[in-house]
Amino acid sequence: MHASSSPPVPSFSLWRGILEFPFKVENLKVWLIMTFSMVFLAGAACAFAEIGALVVRVSEGREFSGFTMIIYRASWSVYGSLALLSFLSSAFPSAFFLCTIEDTAAGNDEVDWPDGPWYECLSKLVFLGWIFGCCAALSTVFWLLAEIVLPIHGVFWWGLTLLSAIMLFPIPLYSTMIAGSPWTLIHTLFLSRVIEKPFAGVAIYVYSAIFMVPCLVMGLWLITTLTWWMAPIVGFLWAIFILWYARALGRVGYVLSQEERKGIKKKKRKKARLRREAAE
Repeated sequence: MHASSSPPVPSFSLWRGILEFPFKVENLKVWLIMTFSMVFLAGAACAFAEIGALVVRVSEGREFSGFTMIIYRASWSVYGSLALLSFLSSAFPSAFFLCTIEDTAAGNDEVDWPDGPWYECLSKLVFLGWIFGCCAALSTVFWLLAEIVLPIHGVFWWGLTLLSAIMLFPIPLYSTMIAGSPWTLIHTLFLSRVIEKPFAGVAIYVYSAIFMVPCLVMGLWLITTLTWWMAPIVGFLWAIFILWYARALGRVGYVLSQEERKGIKKKKRKKARLRREAAE
């Protein structure tokens, strides 16, 4: 989020270059990798849901029979394999997501994509998992307490929990990027910049609603209906929406950091004026 002073300030920087970003020629390779990964993850989500439903149907009324125990062991093996493959498939998308935010927030129109081996991207995945996990934990506690007063069951509870986590996600993400530490989940500098630039703060949640809420809706629909043939379409759309979202967060980060530089310049001009007045 700390940009250098060399790039010029782009016009309409909160929305410039977002929608066409995934379709630029220089981003084609990244888009294809993202699409492949998201299609696999969409299919894996269907598989997780299908296996879970199968285990419930088969084991109902005979939880401790020999046949059911075989189903349990087979399901755990498939679950473990899918979980490992899903984890590895998320490595490159995580690196692309963070790289898009960082380079865009630095004022760069083009993104310098990482070209290292896949295992170097795992740290980015762990970082994003930590950030979203903290948001999901806080959201889960809130909706568990809310459920005491207003009962919410099934997919609606999960939808509200994940939606709340998505809306919280930008706060620790920006804060950790400013601090350069994954442990600083709320940074006062970020909060002060949002107060100074409320339009940028609103844009964060507008972009989250436009780009990430559809992804959440598509994912929940895919899992609840188990419409396998839609997994490639959902994965294809996920890849586009996530790149849009990363680009949008980078634009907001650029605006916030640009405001910081303007404030620094104003302070320097004020100090220079005071020195001149003192000299006179």
